[in-house]
Formats: sequence, C-alpha cells, structure tokens
Amino acid sequence: MYKVDADRNIFEIISNLKGVNYASTAAGINIMGLRPWFDITQKIESLIKQTKKIQNYEDNKIRDLKSYFEESYKLYKEGNKNGFQDKPTRAYLSEHSNFSEEQIKKALQGKVRGSRDFIIGMCFAFKLNIKESNLLLKSYGYNELYDKDLRDVIIMKYIYDFFINKDFNSDRKAIVELNDKLNDNELEIIANKREDKEKS
Repeated sequence: MYKVDADRNIFEIISNLKGVNYASTAAGINIMGLRPWFDITQKIESLIKQTKKIQNYEDNKIRDLKSYFEESYKLYKEGNKNGFQDKPTRAYLSEHSNFSEEQIKKALQGKVRGSRDFIIGMCFAFKLNIKESNLLLKSYGYNELYDKDLRDVIIMKYIYDFFINKDFNSDRKAIVELNDKLNDNELEIIANKREDKEKS
C-alpha cells in the first residue's frame, strides 16, 4: 500500500516546485489575530477585490494536487517505488472520495469550492496525511479535523491507518471503510449530498 510520512507537507513541496516561498504563504496568526498576508489597513475596495480573487479559487489547491500526483504517478511508472501508484484521473478521484466526477471537474476548474466533506474526500483520494489534510481544509476556509469530535476522530484514524501506518494493510478503499465505520456510529458519511438526495 502507498504510505506517506506523518510529517510530510505536500503543499510546501508544491510551492517549492512552483518557485513560491511557502513560508510566506503558510497560515499563521499575527498580533492582530489575522493571517500575516491579510492587511486589514488597506482600503475597503482593495480588501473586497482581494477577497473576491480568493473566492474565485485562483489558488486552486485541488488542481495543484492533481498536477503534482500526475507527475508522481509518471515517476512510479518509470520505476520509482515512492511515486503515487494510481493515475489521479477524475474517475479515480471520484471512486476514492465518494464524490461525483462532475463536482470534481467543477472544483478543478475553480467553479466551486466544495463542502468541508468534499475537501475531506479529496484528502482521501490524494492519500494525504493528517497535517496535509488540515492544511487543505484551512486553505479552503474550513475547520481542521478536531480531536474532540467523534466524527473527526474516526476520519483521522482512517487517514493514519491507511496512509501513514506502515503496519496496517487493507484490500478495501479507505473511503469505503471510513464510511462503513461512520455509518456504524450513526454519523454522516462522506458523500455527494446532492446525488444522495436524488437517489433517495
């Protein structure tokens, strides 16, 4: 099974490949309680323009991840055992996230941001570790996985076992096993809610 280091930061790797200083873009809080890059002293028109740009998802982390893992998959096919072992097509991402190809297509195009569960689904599809999953959630404006929330604890445990824990193996997809466990505990599964409603 494909495993990653618990302390890997895929977004730092991608930033370096793009020639961007990750330290200058990483989320942190300044003395005013704001992220360092957010300058509240700007004129309101500038803040509105800047925020609209962010809301248009020009900084598309899902697209960045797909591009990175496409290259990683090529390395795997060339014999690099550390490469991503599956080609991250939309069909693959759909199968491993439990979200529709159409929603994934829109996210890749920057037309939709997606729900918190959609981002979690992408974490499973791209086999991110816990740190990377939290960074991805934060980058889309969502709360990190929380260790006092039962649903989030189960999600973190399945991320750990499937993508980090080298002593754990399973023939089933991580998202399938996760949803089975969430369902067993009467918790909402990770899924495309709109399609679920149409099917019911």
